[in-house]
Amino acid sequence: MSRSRMFLKKPKRLKIPRSIRMLRTYWNGEPAECRKVRVRMGPAEPTWWCAGMEGQIREAVRVDYRGDVFYIDNEGIPKSDGHINPGDGWLKVTLGMGAPGYRHASISICVELDHRDRPVGGGEDPFLPHPENCTGCLHCKVA
Repeated sequence: MSRSRMFLKKPKRLKIPRSIRMLRTYWNGEPAECRKVRVRMGPAEPTWWCAGMEGQIREAVRVDYRGDVFYIDNEGIPKSDGHINPGDGWLKVTLGMGAPGYRHASISICVELDHRDRPVGGGEDPFLPHPENCTGCLHCKVA
């Protein structure tokens, strides 16, 4: 093949893996901005599935719908608490279009963390477990 003909060939189409393509996300069938995040759990009512998990870091989905921001679990919960599989939070907002037919587990109070497990936007992490004799953080100095 001549050199000039080589450049006239149509380039091959690149295949972009599904995992990195932009997925549309929804809540209640309407478009919503959703993304996977990590959160530190806050206190919860004793009857909630997440009672007693304060201070734990979990995978979650941040849902921004009509100006309200809330979080749903994406790590899965045990069968005794309703059995949500790992990844079900993300499936709900993508394939399930946020429909009520797809189960989810809401997270009552939490702090969104960055890639270093620090609160997004800086500041203190109110749900960070503290050692008994801590005097270095803002919460322990006030208490």
